Amino acid sequence: MGKYTTLILIISLTWPVVSLGQNPSTDSIAQKIEAINSWTAALDTLSPFRDEYELIDSLNHRVTHCLLEILNDKSIVRYKADSLLRLSTTKSADNRITVFSFYEKTGGSYNSNVNIISYILPNGQPKAEI
Repeated sequence: MGKYTTLILIISLTWPVVSLGQNPSTDSIAQKIEAINSWTAALDTLSPFRDEYELIDSLNHRVTHCLLEILNDKSIVRYKADSLLRLSTTKSADNRITVFSFYEKTGGSYNSNVNIISYILPNGQPKAEI
């Protein structure tokens, strides 16, 4: 492992994230947004061609899981998540649907992205899914 890989691994494994079963507060959402931004920044420094695939896979999973958690939390409506997250976003013409995307860094000639669709249900609840 390279010197940056070890540092990134330590940071990514020790970053505080609220467990799935809890109802996170808005402070927790801010922490999760910060964590996602940190993990995606770490992903930008990694390469599957340097035998860092397991770390890349772990960070991809963490970003996806955490992003789904915050986008499905009813407190997210207080945030402009699309401007706070350092992810690629695409919005529908009426701004009711947002697609969050990030590059998976799987290597090879096929480049794949994780895409998460976020929208608000008629009852005002946020909904996000892959």
